[in-house]
Amino acid sequence: MNVKVEDWQVKQMKTKWGSCNIEKKRIWINLELAKKPERSLEYIIVHEMVHLLERHHNHRFVAYMDAFLPNWKALKAELNRLPVSYVDWEIECQTSQSSPVSPIFARIGKAVGKGFHQVATFISY
Repeated sequence: MNVKVEDWQVKQMKTKWGSCNIEKKRIWINLELAKKPERSLEYIIVHEMVHLLERHHNHRFVAYMDAFLPNWKALKAELNRLPVSYVDWEIECQTSQSSPVSPIFARIGKAVGKGFHQVATFISY
């Protein structure tokens, strides 16, 4: 993708799966994605990284998505059928070394840090 993400964070969001700050090259991922299929996480990361190339959801954005993640429309439809729920996991994440969230977000860090040359390599086992 030739995109460098300077920073990424995970936070609880009530209405979005992800967001980005284009100027700071920072990506925010919704904590709730830890409970969704990994392919959903892949879609959101690619989506937010494409925003670092194209700010708006225009024909150029769609062309990038088609190139980087050809099945993105099906992944988007699948994810949009799932609810974005708000659950407070703060205590669980802080007290549990074996939290189910940890391995998923560790893979995000590896993938984003490497610029997602091949997204599937980092998201799948």
